[in-house]
Amino acid sequence: MSHVASVILITSGIEHDYRHGGWLIDKLNAYLEEHHERKFAQVDQYSGGDKGFQARVYLVAINYLDIPKFLEVFHSIRWGLPDFVTLMIYDDHDDGFAVYRPNT
Repeated sequence: MSHVASVILITSGIEHDYRHGGWLIDKLNAYLEEHHERKFAQVDQYSGGDKGFQARVYLVAINYLDIPKFLEVFHSIRWGLPDFVTLMIYDDHDDGFAVYRPNT
């Protein structure tokens, strides 16, 4: 039996860690790869219209995601534009998506 969490992450297009190199999404992906052998897929490039999408949008579905631990990692990141970051998680037994914002 499975217990799937569907996760959506929206960030600005500039969430790059200049001091340590790499995108801030890499920190979440490192956790996911270590514990679930999965990582986010970037999907904003598939938006319709004739203009570039004004955010980066990432999706992942994880079986048996430890949501409290994942949120701990999410909140540990020093987002460059935290007001632009939104994390949404739909766990199998929820009525809808729970919405999280970075701790500022």
